[in-house]
Amino acid sequence: MKKSLLLIIAVIFYAGCEENVEQDYITYDCDELRSYYTDSVKPILESNGCTGCHVTSNPSGGLTLDSFENTVNGIMYGNVLNRVNREPTDSGFMPKNGSKLSQDQLDILQGFSDMECP
Repeated sequence: MKKSLLLIIAVIFYAGCEENVEQDYITYDCDELRSYYTDSVKPILESNGCTGCHVTSNPSGGLTLDSFENTVNGIMYGNVLNRVNREPTDSGFMPKNGSKLSQDQLDILQGFSDMECP
């Protein structure tokens, strides 16, 4: 009887954990990620001068943000979010000599960083 009860509890616990893991892990189709970049991220980078300094031909700080692939690397795997979330008076703040991005813009960049491509 004890073994049966333990087995039932273990199965319920495992099923509950498995369900939570699946709900927390969200993936996005690569086309959806590219679309989000084109519609939401790219305009922020362009309007704040990011793509003027971080361009393939002569990237400031070795960071290139002038294409989807380069932006994925810079935002998802680089320190772009760290730099734009700093205060303007902090060392390394970006955009250099610019204003802090709005909270909506920061949320869009964070949302892009949180997206997954299968």
